[in-house]
Amino acid sequence: MSGTVGDNTARASGVIASASGGGVLQVKTTYYTAQHTLNSATWAVFDNAFAVTITPTASNSTFWLDANVSLGASHQDYCSSLNFFDSQVGTSDGDEIFTPTAVSSGSRPLGAFPGCLGNAQIGNWNHNAMFYGRPSGLYTPASNNGSARTFYVCAKRGGADLTGSLNYGGTDATYVFAGVSNITVFEIANSII
Repeated sequence: MSGTVGDNTARASGVIASASGGGVLQVKTTYYTAQHTLNSATWAVFDNAFAVTITPTASNSTFWLDANVSLGASHQDYCSSLNFFDSQVGTSDGDEIFTPTAVSSGSRPLGAFPGCLGNAQIGNWNHNAMFYGRPSGLYTPASNNGSARTFYVCAKRGGADLTGSLNYGGTDATYVFAGVSNITVFEIANSII
């Protein structure tokens, strides 16, 4: 977004939004550099510090949730999925915000947004790669209010009992990167949705 001090007009992708007339009411972001592992078959947060807390300016706002997550894998068969928790709903398995519909057959676990991608073949390219997960979506809380709420990125692995990593690649080598992740939350006036 761009604008000048004292100017209530902001421009993003050619769209003009006035602070007094609705649109984006506020934006909060967190950059996260700590490194964590994940080996959970149910939805879980990486770390409570990898979150954004926002106090809505209106009691009926909608939120655009956007995260950039740097992930690594310890094995070629490891795969994971990403999602979000809302502190006012809960931070346990079953509280994830975006949930797909189960397929009619097969043994696929319910995911949401891709995290690490398993390649299910012999080889170890996954160990050397970093994956870029990008969960995002429009969210209107069922229990909307003006109280502060915290949004967390949560993740779970696929069926294999393997470990993934946040902000670093699965192999400790000079050709494997460490990374940075972030979460950004946009409060959007309900009147424009």
